[in-house]
Amino acid sequence: MYLDSLQIQNFRKFGESDNTICFLGGSGQIDIAKSSTLIIGKNNSGKTTIARALDFILKSCQPISSDFNIFFLKNLVEEYKASDDFENVSLPELTFTLVVRYDEHENGDLLSNIAGFVPISDNPDNDNKVTITIKYSLQEVQAFKEIIKNLKASLIESNKPLTILDLSNVLDSMSVVFNISHINSVGQIVSSFKIKNLIKLKEIKANRRLDDDILSNVFSKIVSYQFTDDAKSKERLGSDIRDINETITQTVKGKNESIAQILSQIEDSNHVGLSLSGNVDEKNILSELIKYQFVNGDADFIPENQFGLGYINLLNIIGEIVHYVDSYERGSNKNCINLLFIEEPEAFMHPQMQEFFITRIQNAVRRAVSIANPSPESPELNCQIVITTHSSHIVNSKITASGSFNNINYLTSTKTDTDVITLTDKKVKGDEHDNNSLTFIIKHIKYKVSELFFSDAVIFVEGVTEETLLKYYLDKNRDLNKYYISIFNILGAHAKEYYALIKALRVPCLVITDLDIKREACEKGKEHKSNGGCSICGGNGPTTYKQIKDLTARTTTNSTLSKFNEGNIDLQSIVANNSYLGDGNLKLTYQKMTIAGYFATSLEEAFILTNYNNDMINNTLSKCKPNIYEEILKRNCGDEGDGEQENRDNLKLYSFELQCKLNKDKTDFASDLLYQCILETDESKIPNLPQYITDGFSWLTSTLRGDDNNE
Repeated sequence: MYLDSLQIQNFRKFGESDNTICFLGGSGQIDIAKSSTLIIGKNNSGKTTIARALDFILKSCQPISSDFNIFFLKNLVEEYKASDDFENVSLPELTFTLVVRYDEHENGDLLSNIAGFVPISDNPDNDNKVTITIKYSLQEVQAFKEIIKNLKASLIESNKPLTILDLSNVLDSMSVVFNISHINSVGQIVSSFKIKNLIKLKEIKANRRLDDDILSNVFSKIVSYQFTDDAKSKERLGSDIRDINETITQTVKGKNESIAQILSQIEDSNHVGLSLSGNVDEKNILSELIKYQFVNGDADFIPENQFGLGYINLLNIIGEIVHYVDSYERGSNKNCINLLFIEEPEAFMHPQMQEFFITRIQNAVRRAVSIANPSPESPELNCQIVITTHSSHIVNSKITASGSFNNINYLTSTKTDTDVITLTDKKVKGDEHDNNSLTFIIKHIKYKVSELFFSDAVIFVEGVTEETLLKYYLDKNRDLNKYYISIFNILGAHAKEYYALIKALRVPCLVITDLDIKREACEKGKEHKSNGGCSICGGNGPTTYKQIKDLTARTTTNSTLSKFNEGNIDLQSIVANNSYLGDGNLKLTYQKMTIAGYFATSLEEAFILTNYNNDMINNTLSKCKPNIYEEILKRNCGDEGDGEQENRDNLKLYSFELQCKLNKDKTDFASDLLYQCILETDESKIPNLPQYITDGFSWLTSTLRGDDNNE
């Protein structure tokens, strides 16, 4: 039996849609990477709210105003302000819908705890699952309406509007009570049901502070339980405790009379006596009289307060899991759901420790289960493990270790509430018949791509020049430098592989790509490998570096552009429209317009054409390619052919040749240009970004601001 999903409606950060969290089933496998559910999202996105929601319904808490979604309350207030009779107005309600899966085969689950929710008739669509709706509704509806109606009238007399604060005060008053109903899939109330009998929740909460004795406390619980679970050791300890108490009693017995004589002076006729005796019990022994030290290597003992905070936190989490594994009832998953929530385990851990967190937890749990139940050949972990995190390293660890995006719930904040996006391999690869995208992303994600889950926006680039320079220009952009924008070098035109994932996550994504104009070999300064076949020269003509002024009959070799142009590689159709290609939260920008009269095929060429007269660009070119740079500047100079005059306008005429000659020196080009930009104090001397990148930045700015028209 396991929890399949939980829908949270109007509770705290969750609204009325995109509010279902999916959980991995109880397979019993001891493989944390594959068998755990991951809940990820940025700070304040609602991760902790999920555990709070479960705790809320398990304790049958009465709601207060802060338990309701603030925008839900805002809508109620607007409705109440517009209503006259209050007969059909909406009411404050909370709804939690659980889907529980069970095994009804022989030796399967015991259904006594969910009997009222199991359908009586056979239904092939049932799929061995039950739906439990827990609804919090007003006990006295008419009384509530009267309170709001009278309050509204009173405020109108005072020339004041009804506000959320007014509604909150009403909800927090003693007179407002909520009924808690448990409803099955056909709308019937199951009165005898108790949710606390069905779900056993254990939370390992995020440690905001770590006390010096935190490890002693958690490991004392483990030792204590192991004595409780071991009758022979428990009896032996009990016998020793009785002997200790007898020894203490005999030792202090002689002090009874002397103290009694002192006390007798208080009242002669009815004086108080005293009897001293040993009072050691099992709890004293295990929690206070055992010294917990940790061993470094074979001999050295280290006090726990000498460990680093990250290591203490990791040991604490492992200790809590070990205690949980030790103490839960074997086979309890047959009649109830065991949930283990590990909240933000990355606290105090450095990135490397976070990266290996899943593996270390997995090894510890595997060993704990084996020790707790050594008899079966394949011991099982009879609980569902849920990990909440905002660590890109733990996300990376989960994905790479499991080789899958399954069992990940991504939480993203909207203007009104939190949306839950459940990821699966099928969603990530898009085309269910194509596994190449999924394989590529899983292998590529270790190159920090997991950061895109926690970014305000992402920019995909295709080379080192873009990656190096755009970070500088983003930092200088007053509109964008306030956001957390990640730049990913996808090492080629592979942005299309991320299309499905980006669409699923809804993160604004700018893809800066190149036209990649297809040229014949003779147009790229190369000889044809064989005669014939070339539409330009027939296969045996002169070679040149063709500057492109017109895209007529030209095609692209860029697969990303082709994908977003419905498979069409014709460049005229790609640049024909005023807007760039894109889809919703994803936008492609590329060199769709001529720069200084020519179409650039790469970022380097676009930079040269945009800034051909800029000193920094010229200095960088002269350093990276001194010979070709000087030779190009002197081409066609002087009426008498003296070749002495230098002309920077030539950089426009031979920009493609320069880009080809820079092909093996792109890193040097980008690094030298960045070095000069950093040292330059006069911003007017900084090279300008090509227009297509400026357009991309403008789209990002308007998208992040939430502008309606952000084309």
